[in-house]
Amino acid sequence: MKPDVKSMERACRWEREIAAYLDGELDRTTNVAFEAHIADCRSCAERLNEQKRLLCLLDASLERIDQKLVVPTDFASVVTARARSDVHHLRSCEEGRRALWFTFALLGLSFASLWSPSIESLEPLRAASRSAICLLKFASHALLDLGTSIAVLGRLASQLILPASLLLVALVLAALAWSAAKRRVMEKPARKGLSR
Repeated sequence: MKPDVKSMERACRWEREIAAYLDGELDRTTNVAFEAHIADCRSCAERLNEQKRLLCLLDASLERIDQKLVVPTDFASVVTARARSDVHHLRSCEEGRRALWFTFALLGLSFASLWSPSIESLEPLRAASRSAICLLKFASHALLDLGTSIAVLGRLASQLILPASLLLVALVLAALAWSAAKRRVMEKPARKGLSR
């Protein structure tokens, strides 16, 4: 049976306060008003009882786990020590050097920005970075164009070389056939001479 949409729209405004009531988070006047409402509203009373049953079930489950689970007194320090030793092996020396360099670069930029009287003093740095970015863009476009040119020349060369290589293979095969035929012609008189 599907819940009625209209009844869901008319849901009681107190349903949102059930969890706060169970957790003891409502102030005194709201708490009294909620208890008075529960006496009148069957829907909220049912939801409150469902929440209470769930909390009782969770408490019972956790009590059983607490009785079985014994945590050593230095558990947190042991876990912390093991986590640190496990993470130590995950990082390489190169990664540490890179992180140190990056940290010093950020530190230098932060000191430069603190000591500069105004943003205009960073204009040479901005101009240098713009120039470097333009050079990088130019270099990347040049490399892309070079790669495209090599690809085009490679295709052209393969179209010219492939027919030439087929011709070369055909000539080699013809030479082999000619030498085999010549050998047969030379062997026939020798065989005739042996048979006489």
